[in-house]
Amino acid sequence: MYIVDKFYEQAQKDLMIITGKLPLNSAILDNWGGAVRIVYGADFVNNCNSECEKCPLFEIVGVDMPDLKPDSFVTTLRPASKGALDVFPSKQRYLNCKTLEQYLGAIIAWLVEKCEDNQSIVAELDLARGFRILLAEKNPDLSVIEKASKKYVVEESLKRMKASDSRRDFLYSYAKEIGLIE
Repeated sequence: MYIVDKFYEQAQKDLMIITGKLPLNSAILDNWGGAVRIVYGADFVNNCNSECEKCPLFEIVGVDMPDLKPDSFVTTLRPASKGALDVFPSKQRYLNCKTLEQYLGAIIAWLVEKCEDNQSIVAELDLARGFRILLAEKNPDLSVIEKASKKYVVEESLKRMKASDSRRDFLYSYAKEIGLIE
């Protein structure tokens, strides 16, 4: 059981309320940015122009409070750090404004560009292992899309690392050991 699992039912309930107000294409439950949170995907997220104050998602869920307790569950938005904005392929100003594809791209980018040693690879892959898909518009079988997404993170990270990169073997071995790939 992962930290996100204890909040899965609550996240589903909160997501039902939010999707009653906003058309979302995807939602992921993740332990990202110090708390368990929902990562929101929608057409307006994909086409973000960083006018957050005018964004319907921003208006509905708001922004993290400064006294956020670690490992708590929140539906609010987490500001992305400058380091994340420099690495992530999508440039939304909030960490959890990401379509499923953008979210996976962020994990891949972090693995390839920021995880410089085995310890950081373990930490990132453990986080990837723990995320849960709450909503995926194109596939109602969430367990299938979740497993495929985790496998994609590993395979794409390996492709993007140079053949001579010493991290490749460790990433592959650890991903296999924890069941992200076969």
